[in-house]
Amino acid sequence: MTHGVYRVDIHNTANFDAQLQELGLLAQTAGYTISGALVCKRPAPDAKFFVGSGKAQEIKDLMQETGANEVLFDQALSPVQQRNLERFLECPVNDRTMLILQIFSQRARSHEGKLQVQLAQLQYAATRLVRRWSHLERQSGGIGLRGGPGETQMELDKRMITQSIVRTKERLKKIERQQNVQRRQRGKTQATTVALVGYTNAGKSTLFNALVKAQSYAADQLFATLDTTTRQWFIPETGEKIMLSDTVGFIRELPHGLIAAFKATLQEAVHADVLLHVVDRANPDFMEQMEQVQQVLHEIGAADIDQIVVFNKCDVLKKSEIPPSCVGTWAVEGKMLPSVYVSAMHNQGMAELRILVDAGYQGVVTQFGKYQKSVGEGLHWRLPWPVQRNEQVDLRLQKLDVGTDAIVPATGLPDSAMLTKDENIVEIKLAVQWQVKDPRSYLYNVSEPVPTVVKAAETAVREVVGNMTMEDVIQGERDQIPGRVRDIMQNLLDSYQIGINVQGVNLQQSGVRPPDQVQAAFDDVLKAGQEKSRSTNEAQAYANNVVPLAKGTASRLLQEADGYAARVVAQAQGDAARFDSIYEEYKKAPKVTRDRMYTDTMKDVYTKVTKVLVDSKQGSNLLYLPLDKLLQQNLDSAKAAQTQNSAGSTNGSGANNGSAAESKPATGASESVTVTIPADSRTHQRQFGVVQEFGEIKRVITEPGLKAKVPFIQDNSYLDKRLLLLTSGNQGADSEPTLTAEKQRVVIDWYVRWNITNPQDYIRNLGTTTEAGAEQLRRVVRNSFQQQVNKLTLQQILSSQREQLMTDVKKQVSSTIADSSKPWGLQVQDVRISRVDYSKAVIGSVFDRMTAERKRAANELRSTGQADGESIRADADKQREVTLSQAYEQAQTTKGKADAQATQIYAKAFGKDPQFAQFYRNLEAYKASFQSKDDVLVLDPDSSEFLRIMKGSGAGK
Repeated sequence: MTHGVYRVDIHNTANFDAQLQELGLLAQTAGYTISGALVCKRPAPDAKFFVGSGKAQEIKDLMQETGANEVLFDQALSPVQQRNLERFLECPVNDRTMLILQIFSQRARSHEGKLQVQLAQLQYAATRLVRRWSHLERQSGGIGLRGGPGETQMELDKRMITQSIVRTKERLKKIERQQNVQRRQRGKTQATTVALVGYTNAGKSTLFNALVKAQSYAADQLFATLDTTTRQWFIPETGEKIMLSDTVGFIRELPHGLIAAFKATLQEAVHADVLLHVVDRANPDFMEQMEQVQQVLHEIGAADIDQIVVFNKCDVLKKSEIPPSCVGTWAVEGKMLPSVYVSAMHNQGMAELRILVDAGYQGVVTQFGKYQKSVGEGLHWRLPWPVQRNEQVDLRLQKLDVGTDAIVPATGLPDSAMLTKDENIVEIKLAVQWQVKDPRSYLYNVSEPVPTVVKAAETAVREVVGNMTMEDVIQGERDQIPGRVRDIMQNLLDSYQIGINVQGVNLQQSGVRPPDQVQAAFDDVLKAGQEKSRSTNEAQAYANNVVPLAKGTASRLLQEADGYAARVVAQAQGDAARFDSIYEEYKKAPKVTRDRMYTDTMKDVYTKVTKVLVDSKQGSNLLYLPLDKLLQQNLDSAKAAQTQNSAGSTNGSGANNGSAAESKPATGASESVTVTIPADSRTHQRQFGVVQEFGEIKRVITEPGLKAKVPFIQDNSYLDKRLLLLTSGNQGADSEPTLTAEKQRVVIDWYVRWNITNPQDYIRNLGTTTEAGAEQLRRVVRNSFQQQVNKLTLQQILSSQREQLMTDVKKQVSSTIADSSKPWGLQVQDVRISRVDYSKAVIGSVFDRMTAERKRAANELRSTGQADGESIRADADKQREVTLSQAYEQAQTTKGKADAQATQIYAKAFGKDPQFAQFYRNLEAYKASFQSKDDVLVLDPDSSEFLRIMKGSGAGK
C-alpha cells in the first residue's frame, strides 16, 4: 500500500524537515510505503480542507502522478476536515493520531496493552462519526410514519461505541487495581523503584536489558515496546536491589486520549522513586525530544520525581561531542539534573549510571549499637562487624499516595473515601512528598517511620475534610486542602521527633470527586447549574433585545411625532398662505373665479376616472357603461365561477392525503539487630537492655554500648525504646461498629504512639515483647473510644469535637494505666483518629440520602433558574411597556399641540370667508379623492353642477 505524506506548518516550526521525516518513519513502522511528500505553510488551518482548496488540488494531482492510494497528515484533522478531504481526494485520509494508534495496535502484546489500545481507538472513532452512513438512515420511524426521521446508523454506531468504551474502561480499572495491589506488595520490600522514560527509539529497552541482564524485545524502530516490564536490578557496588521498569516511549504530539488510555502503564513512572530519562544523544533534535518527554511527564503528574538524564548511543558520537567526564549535570526546566553518557549497546557507562542511581544516601555508623557518626556519599572505612556496623538512610525525595482504590472491607468503599462535616462521603487522592532531614532521629526516635508518615497523612487529610462541607471540598475550598494537610502532617511528625520534612502535598488527577454511586446525581447538579445559567443568560439576552428595541421604538415614536408636528404646522401654514393668495384674487372677481376653479377641478377629476351616467328621468336605474367595461365585467364573472368549481374539486380529493503505591523507607531503616557475645552484651541505640539471672531482673541497660554479663547464668533481652506505633486494626470485614450519641453506627480507625518508660515493670506485668504490651493497650484504647464516642454526635466527631475526643481518650487511657494494680511501665504519647467511616450496613442509605439531596439541589437550581429567567423577562417587558407608553404619551401630546396650532392657522385663514373656504376645500377634496382610472364616478344629469355649467348655468346658482 502506497501513501502520500503531508505536513502543514502552522507556526513556522524550526525543525520542520525533521518532523516530516518522523512522520515518514511512523508510516514505515506501520508497514506503509511512502510514495511522496508535500509540505505547506499556513498562518492557520483551513476550516474545510485544513490545507486550503488549492493545496488540496495539488495533493490530488500528486496522488495521480505517484499512484498513491491513501493520504497521511502529520497534524490532527477534525472529523469534518477528514470527511471533506476524503470526498474531494476520493481516497482514505488519516492523520498522525490514527497512525500512532495503528502502530500501537500492531505492537501490543499483553492483555492490558491490547485493552488500552482498544480504548484509545474507540475514543478516536467516536469523534469520526460525521454522517458517513446517511444512506443507511431510516427516514421514517414510529407507528403511522409520523414523528420525523428514525434512528440513524450514525446514532446506532455511537451508542455501540459508547457501550464498548464503558466496558473497556471497567476492565482496565480492574487491571489497575490489581497492579496497585502488586505495587503495594513490592513497596513492602522497601526496595527503590526506578522507571525508564524517554522518547521513542531512544534505546530504553536496550538499556533495560543491559542493566538487568534480560532479553526483552528491543529494535531500532519507533514504539518497539508498549508493555511495561519490571525486573530486579542488583547494584553490586552497594548490594542494593532496585526494581527497574521499562515503560512505553513518548513522541511529539502524543494524543491525549492515548495518554489517558495508557494511564495504568504510565503509573509505573508516576510511582517511581527515580526516573531515568533516556535520551538519544545521536539525534540532532534530542533537545526538542527532551522537551516533549517533560510535557508528557507533567501531564501524567510525574514531573516532580527525581530524574537522571541518561545520554544514550554515545558510541556513535564524535569525540568532541562527549565531555571529558561521562558524569555531569544537565539543565532541565531550570533545574540541574545529574547526567551520564552511556552506550547501552556496548555496555559503556553502566558503572557510572549505577553509582548515580545509588546516590542520595547517608550512612549511620554504630559501635556496639551506640551511635558514632553519620557519613555522606563515597568510600568510608569502619571497623568490621560486630564492633561497628552501618545503616543507610535514603535522603532523596520520597512519595506516598494517600487514598487508593483498594476496598476497605469494613465499609465496602475505596480507601480514598472519607466523611465531610455535613456527613457526606467524598473520595480524595493526595500525593505527599517527604524527605529525611535528620537520619539519626529517623532511625532511633520512632519505630516504623514510613507507616508513621502514612498514618500522619491519613489523619491529616481526614481531619481537614472533616472540618469542611461537601461543597467546600469539591469546589469552594478545594485548593486549600493540600496546604492544610501539609501543616497538620508536619506538626504531627515534629511532635514525634521523627526527623522528616513534608516537602509538598498535591491533589492527584481527579483527586477530589464524589463516589461512583452518587456521581450521576452530582453530575446532574452541575448540569442543573449550567441550565440555570443558560436560563438566566437566555432571559438576559431577551431583555437585552427587548429593552433596547423598546427604547428604539420609543425614540422613533417621538421623532415621528416631532416630524408630524413640523409637517402639520408647515402644511397648515402653506395651505393658509395659498388660500390667502387665492382669496385676494377671488374678492376681485368672485363669480368668474369660482366657476373657473370648479371647472378646472372637474376637468382634472373627469380625465382620471371612469364616468357613469344614470338615467333617472324614465325611472330606470340602468347603468350606462362603456362597451369595453361591460365585456370585461362578463369575462371576470366567468373566470370567478370556473375558479370556484376547481377549488371544490381539489378539496374533495385532498382528504385522502395524509489509579497506589506506598513509599518505601531506606533499606535497614526499621531493622533491629541483636548480637550476643559470650561474657558480653551489646545494647543498640534504639533499645533497652534487660539482664536477667535465673528469671530475675538484675539490671536495666539504658545507654547503648558494650556491657558485661555472667555467661550461662545471666541472660539479656531487649525492648524497643523508640516511639512505637499501635493501630486499631478496624478496617477488616469483622470490625465492630461504634454507636454515636444519635445511635449512628460508625467505624473508627485510630492509632496510638506509645513508648516503654520502665522496662522492669513492663517485663514483669506485660511480657518481654512489644506485641504483648500493644495488645493490652489496644483493648484499653478501644474501650475508651467506645465510651467517648457514645457521648458525641457524628458531626462533633468529624469536626468540632474531634481534637477534644482524642485528648479525652488519651487521658482516660493514661488514667486506666496509672490506676492499674500493677504498673505497666509504658506511656501513651499521642492518640489520633485516622479515619471515621459509616458502617457497611448503612452505606446504601447514606448514598440514597446524598442522591436525594443532590436531586433537591438540582431541582432547586433549575427552578431558581426558571424563576430568575421569568423575573428578568417580566422586568424587561415592564420596561418595554413603560418606555413605549411614555413615548406614546409624549408623541400624542406633541401631535395634539401641532394639530391645535394647525387648526388655529386654518381658522384664521378660512375665517375670512367661510363659504368660499368651504367651496375651496371641497374642490381640494375632489382632487384628492379621484386619482385613478379604477375610480368610478356616478353622475346625475339633472343635479350635476358641472353639467349645468356646461349648459351655460352659473356655478353659483
